[in-house]
Amino acid sequence: MYNRFLIIFLSILPLSLLGQTKLALDNFSKDQKFDKSLIAAPIWRLRGSVINIDKDYVGETPTTQNVNVKLPDMTGCLDSAYMFLDFNGVAGIYNKSYVAVIIANASLRQPMKIWVDYNKNLDFTDDGNPVTVDPHFKYIELTFANEKDSMGTIIYRLSRFDFNNNNAKYPILLRDYYTKIFPERKLVWMVDIGFRLQIFKARTTDFIWEKDSFTVGLFDGNLNGIYNEPEEDMLVIGDYKYGYISSEDEGGAAEISSSENYIIHNGIRYTVKHIAASGRSIELIYNSSTGNENSLKVGTKLAKFKYKAADQNTRHIGKLRWRKKSIIYFFNFENEDQLKSDTAILAKLVREKHYKVVCLYYGKTPQRVKNFAFNTKGLFTVGYSKKEINHKIPIDRIPTAVLLGRWLKVRKVVNSLEEFRKRE
Repeated sequence: MYNRFLIIFLSILPLSLLGQTKLALDNFSKDQKFDKSLIAAPIWRLRGSVINIDKDYVGETPTTQNVNVKLPDMTGCLDSAYMFLDFNGVAGIYNKSYVAVIIANASLRQPMKIWVDYNKNLDFTDDGNPVTVDPHFKYIELTFANEKDSMGTIIYRLSRFDFNNNNAKYPILLRDYYTKIFPERKLVWMVDIGFRLQIFKARTTDFIWEKDSFTVGLFDGNLNGIYNEPEEDMLVIGDYKYGYISSEDEGGAAEISSSENYIIHNGIRYTVKHIAASGRSIELIYNSSTGNENSLKVGTKLAKFKYKAADQNTRHIGKLRWRKKSIIYFFNFENEDQLKSDTAILAKLVREKHYKVVCLYYGKTPQRVKNFAFNTKGLFTVGYSKKEINHKIPIDRIPTAVLLGRWLKVRKVVNSLEEFRKRE
């Protein structure tokens, strides 16, 4: 199995005179959870030609049934096992949410053979040749395609767990959990042969237009290889050439809508005209008039909204309505020097002029927000914005500082807190 080098190729496609461009999303990218994943695939002992499959769930407890499968030619193979991988892109004749996998030589120090029931018919003889895996493999990758659109795929990366003193108890907890919840199955010891699962389920490209640049992509939220399903899949946008995408609201992701989809970045609105079901391409239309027409107006009342704080509690911006002076500061980490300068100005306004400051992050690296909140030493309330909040207010540029008076009346809107300090 060859190593896959994940390279996000720069896609620079000139916008037409009508302001429309088509971006190819040919490459998979990691999401924010990829490298931290501790998802394990339990490996079950194969008894004859019978596997035990999930039939249904009562609460969190599965009901299972034994089914006979047609095994491939396993001459010379010993110590056989099976497992399941989540994939919803093929209906098949058993549970739609996963695919069965047969593993030969599962716990022996010789090459493994892996057969995947790609068409989910309980016949492992009609899915092509097995994947042969060296005992000292780094990882293997298995590609799953949607049955209705073979170009729509996700990729599973399977590797070994590297347990150390910090998480040595983890496999024991897994063993106890799976043994309890699936008493009908015999678990193969996971420390030696258990698979760590990582999933490539996002397609992205880096995009440049004039002075604007960002990463844009699609996220398969329900693991079926289709990337344009409303309320299931996500449109993601992030920092240019960052290399990872976030599938969380706090990281700039938004559910795909059945009506209108759009991106606002640096005051520029890009309407999403078309999303390929396979996730291989996306078409954007540039709207040059969006920034000024949709920006927040002085003298209006700020629309109320709820937001998630850095401590994960939900808070309501309406609590600021009693204060004479408050600031909502929308920020990201793209310009570290400006952020450092802005927070110094905000700290001075809090200490010397008794402002209440709420800092809301909107960008690609939400995992840094907790550290940012800690470093502010309680001077500000720190939380997360998201696309819906930015649109409701509306905010079309990051950073933006909004000065509010009582009843959430907008007094000033600036993109430079240096300008704010001079005025105040």
